[in-house]
Order: sequence, then C-alpha cells, then structure tokens
Amino acid sequence: MIINKEIVRQFYARIISQGDLSAIERLVHPDFVEHNTLPGAASGHAGLRQFVIGFHVSFGAVNYVIDDLIADGDRVAVRGVVHAIHHGPFRGVPATGRQVHWDTIHVLRLRDGLIIERWVQVDMTGLMVQIES
Repeated sequence: MIINKEIVRQFYARIISQGDLSAIERLVHPDFVEHNTLPGAASGHAGLRQFVIGFHVSFGAVNYVIDDLIADGDRVAVRGVVHAIHHGPFRGVPATGRQVHWDTIHVLRLRDGLIIERWVQVDMTGLMVQIES
C-alpha cells in the first residue's frame, strides 16, 4: 500500500501540478478510465493527456496540495486542494489572472503498480464563484 500511495503522490505532483505528460507512461495504466469526464472525451493515456493539457491552458502555477491520502488494497483516496492562477478560458469564462483554489476528493484504483481508474469530486461551485465574481 505504501507504493500505491507514492504512485498517487507522484501522479498529483508530476502530472496534475507540473503538467508533466511524460510521467503518464510511468504512472498510469494504458487502459486508464477517468470516470468523471466530459462526454466524448478520449480514454486511456490520450484522454488523460487531453485533460492535463486543457487544464494547464486554463490554469497556471498549479499546486495540488494533498491533505489526506488513505490506501486500502488497490484503492487510494485523496482529499486535497488545488491552488492555481486562472490564466486561460475555463467553461466560458475568460482568463481573470486571479489566484484561485478549490477542494477535491479523488479515489484511484491501481493495478500492476499503475493507476487504472479515477473518480473525482470537485468543488466546482466554489471555483466558479471565484472566477466569475
């Protein structure tokens, strides 16, 4: 379980915070499924790359801070806060340059030492209030 927690830590540090697409091959299973995607989004590595690129177009200086990391068997739960700067369009809202933050809860499943599934809950209302006001 310690190794699963470290893989997940690396996922949020390298891929989500830094936008390091090369880390996807090392940390994410080719059959990766993101359960909370927009309709029509690709699956696997291609879908994750698409998400990360789009995320970093909208937000810069991203720092995903993990508050809780709990492992049980092949699953790891993460509660954290994203800190970022809204520097590109997001959901129809042009860049504001504002520093924003939002809470998240994620559950990831690992297989063969790689992340294969992810479920995400995001405080989207809290984020949208910050960029629309």
